Amino acid sequence: MEGTYVSEELIRSFIPEHVPAPLAFGSYEAIPSMHYYICDYVDMTDDLPDPARFGQTLAKLHLNSMGKTSTGQYGFPLTTPLAFVPNDNTWTDTWTEWFSNAMRKSDPAPPATDGDGGNRIEPCLCHSDVWPGNVKPSADDDEVMMFDSCAFWSHHECFTESADLGTCRAPRYRMGRAYVKEYFKTILPSKPEEDFEDRFALYAMRYDLLHSALFPKEPRFRATAMAEMQRLVDKYPEGFQEAAVF
Repeated sequence: MEGTYVSEELIRSFIPEHVPAPLAFGSYEAIPSMHYYICDYVDMTDDLPDPARFGQTLAKLHLNSMGKTSTGQYGFPLTTPLAFVPNDNTWTDTWTEWFSNAMRKSDPAPPATDGDGGNRIEPCLCHSDVWPGNVKPSADDDEVMMFDSCAFWSHHECFTESADLGTCRAPRYRMGRAYVKEYFKTILPSKPEEDFEDRFALYAMRYDLLHSALFPKEPRFRATAMAEMQRLVDKYPEGFQEAAVF
């Protein structure tokens, strides 16, 4: 619960009008293994957020926080859970290193440059669990409200649902390309732009693997991830290209 509390508190510091204020967290004295988290009550509808408002809100979080991590690194000071799966948020100096650690393997496609060469990726704070269940319109004014985060400092373009826009790639959700388009009206894709779709697929793959762990009897999540892995390995048989990574 501490990770959730600190995550929500930090995200709210950058977009205060879009996050219910965290108030307290802890464990029950009688049941130490049962925990609680308390925040301000905000009345919301169960509708999908407006694409333009969503794109503007997410872009505001990323832009307001970009380059403001105290360490200049990627990661987070606490472990944060995605469902019951803990995120290893160990600080790393490069985005490639962080994402490779998260995937427990070397990635078959370039996650964009994160070194020298005029294409430095600045870490920004990502919500990391953006999906229709955690992003709702306010009942009062339709402003986008975000909650239940498991934040970390990331590449702004890390398009997994377990970072911030992969839900727009997953057909199981009703937030499609219109949401990505609105986001990119404020923040452009990283260079090389021609590799964006492959980075998009790579980042979204992480959430398919998470779903596979959460629902081991449902084969489609693993099958989707494996198909994307094979496609990317076939396209990048030599692995990372130096110009795209360092």
